[in-house]
Amino acid sequence: MPMGPATLKSASATPNALKRVERVDLVDRIRYPALAAARCRIIDRMTDAIILFSHGSLLCGAGETLRVLAERMRERGDAPIVEVGYLNYSEPAFEETFERCVAAGGRHITIAPYFLVAGKFVKVDLPRKIKAMCARYPEIEVDVADALRFHPSLADALLACAERAIPPSEWRRTLETAGQFCRADPRCPLYGSPTCRMTQEKVAA
Repeated sequence: MPMGPATLKSASATPNALKRVERVDLVDRIRYPALAAARCRIIDRMTDAIILFSHGSLLCGAGETLRVLAERMRERGDAPIVEVGYLNYSEPAFEETFERCVAAGGRHITIAPYFLVAGKFVKVDLPRKIKAMCARYPEIEVDVADALRFHPSLADALLACAERAIPPSEWRRTLETAGQFCRADPRCPLYGSPTCRMTQEKVAA
């Protein structure tokens, strides 16, 4: 389905891509089915770059999980370029990431939405942003993987998370780790609190 001057397609709708899912390792098929589809496109279409697209958060450090995932994918060679781009709040913004991929030599970019379901952010907001970038870079081919959606093994993943559950008395421990990634952003929910590293540095000064 054309999207502006460039071509926008759905990786999940490509029969060859679906047939090649068996070649993706089991862990990816269990935990990241949409990313598995994107990786299949690398095998079939020689994708230059993958953008992991997510909503973003005002909380400092909220994007660490996705950053680590992108780093892992780069290390194992899923694509020459693997970057993270956000719709709102977090950095880098989707547009900045797209431009970074083009500057690094990407000519065929696969966008993998890091969303459990394909709601407004995936169906409305993301296509608008892609259309704008395609108009700016008409020579770039863009594919879009599906959202994670339902996968039979997601139940196993959820149970594995449940086994690591912590009691309510320790819930703030997770929130307090945000201070390790403090950006001195007044919009952060922890800005000005004892957990905010930048606030503490100002007090110490």
